[in-house]
Amino acid sequence: MHLRAESSSTRAQNPNDSMSSQSSKLHFVFIPLMCPGHLIPMVDMGRLLAQHGVTVTIVTTPLNASRIKTIIDRDIASGIQLQLLQLRFPCIEAGLPEGCENIDALPSRPCQRILWLLLGCYRSHLSSSWKRHNPNQAVFYQIDITPGYLIYEKVSDDLEPFVVPGLPDRIELTRGQLPNDLNPVSVVLKVKEEDMRIADMASYGLVVNSSEELKPRFGYWSLATL
Repeated sequence: MHLRAESSSTRAQNPNDSMSSQSSKLHFVFIPLMCPGHLIPMVDMGRLLAQHGVTVTIVTTPLNASRIKTIIDRDIASGIQLQLLQLRFPCIEAGLPEGCENIDALPSRPCQRILWLLLGCYRSHLSSSWKRHNPNQAVFYQIDITPGYLIYEKVSDDLEPFVVPGLPDRIELTRGQLPNDLNPVSVVLKVKEEDMRIADMASYGLVVNSSEELKPRFGYWSLATL
């Protein structure tokens, strides 16, 4: 998630200047990763913020936009400041079948490598654009903050057990038991992970998708331990 806040100390003094008043409002720009686990909660978050009077822009590709357009159009019709910005995604040029704009549309796992590379190019382009405006940037974690917890990197191999600290129960794991997203083996995934860490360190903060109802005893363990 990305946001920009402009100072209203000088611009809001003139009530007749509608354009100045408009620009002084908070403007949140959401750029979700192209997979359902990111798109759905980020769209929900954007809609909630827009209902509280801030301006919200959701940036995505045409295929992903078609999945959320109905609900976005309904919100826009209600008068809230919400807009959908669509960017063309060069599937065919990159060697992907037409319409592969979401991870759930890929025909096979190896195609993820191409998608990650494309997303990296998009991110570089967007980064150079928004740096001109110097916005505050927040990173979104769709499965709580667990991916940022790197205790497993301290073990010597995939079979050495380690205890996950800070939990109300004793839980012991090995690195080999972790999913690929937490224990990447490919160079592409390792590069992606490093890019994420750099973005985390440079960000204004983290937004975590979690729920006390789903995990009441474990909801805040990672934040406290980190």
